[in-house]
Amino acid sequence: MRKSTIGYIFLLDKATISWSSKQQPVVGLFTIEVEYMVVNQATKKIMWLWKLLSELRFMQNEPIMIQINSHLET
Repeated sequence: MRKSTIGYIFLLDKATISWSSKQQPVVGLFTIEVEYMVVNQATKKIMWLWKLLSELRFMQNEPIMIQINSHLET
């Protein structure tokens, strides 16, 4: 069985505005499953941040890029 530590960091103009790192409670059997879980969590946070920034009248002019780096513990 493999448990993984998932994490993400959000930057705005090269400054960190939010981050998270934790051990995933769900066991992923394959790397792609773990990557899917990370993208799912990060996307939820992105949508929340996007709404917050739009309420503050910050306009997003560039696409949001998600980069995945995997590390599984056995």
